[in-house]
Amino acid sequence: MNQTKQEAFAGLARLHHRELLVYARVLTREDHQSRDIVQESFVTAWENMERFDVTRDFGSWLRGIVLNKWRETMRRNNKQIALEDDALESLEAEMLTWQELRQDGGPGVFVRLEDCIGKLPEALVGAVKSFYYEGLEANL
Repeated sequence: MNQTKQEAFAGLARLHHRELLVYARVLTREDHQSRDIVQESFVTAWENMERFDVTRDFGSWLRGIVLNKWRETMRRNNKQIALEDDALESLEAEMLTWQELRQDGGPGVFVRLEDCIGKLPEALVGAVKSFYYEGLEANL
């Protein structure tokens, strides 16, 4: 692939990275494993870009890859899949809603979150950021 395609993929990866981590974290319930699955998914997506149907949603395609990587991991480790198809469909619907909030030219969900954090008393801002951004226990 030429540099332009690499840059386009890198931009799409940055755009979807955080939501894929959230999605994988819900599936795995484990931070390290979710990061590994997302990383493997980006490699798979890069290797299969020519198969991507441009009429489909790129985020949904990536989540499908994450879901398949999670299933592979579960099978490889002889673990039962804890989520039923209905739960997975509901999760996908929720992810689409989050994705729509991030698009449409308006402020994204994470920008809105930052606005909300900015309205908190200073004593709570540190606790919220350490818990949600750094994964530390909040001491209020």
